[in-house]
Amino acid sequence: MKDMSSAYMDHESTILHITALDVIAPHARYKVWIKPNGEMPFLYGGNVVKAHVGRWSDDCPEHQGVVVMSMDDTPLGFGVTARSTAEARRLDPTGITTFRQGDIGEYLREEDTLFQTT
Repeated sequence: MKDMSSAYMDHESTILHITALDVIAPHARYKVWIKPNGEMPFLYGGNVVKAHVGRWSDDCPEHQGVVVMSMDDTPLGFGVTARSTAEARRLDPTGITTFRQGDIGEYLREEDTLFQTT
């Protein structure tokens, strides 16, 4: 059975869509909080750079799924870490810390296709 939060591809992989954010966010082990100046670049589809990170979960490994939050704990999207927490601390301000996988801006950017079931 297929639901609105995932789409199955030919090789049985699951792709999460932003409609799953409300389900994922409260249960996420790893989170990245971004500063207000980083919210708009993220919501327009950009990755998270170190200069925009307010804080992140301790001991987060590289290539780990994370929920991206605003500083006031509003879930904004989800992604995959580009570096571990220890490596990210040593990055320059323009270094990517999290690759964006989905964000709430998709509701507007992809409103024509987001809720299609076929």
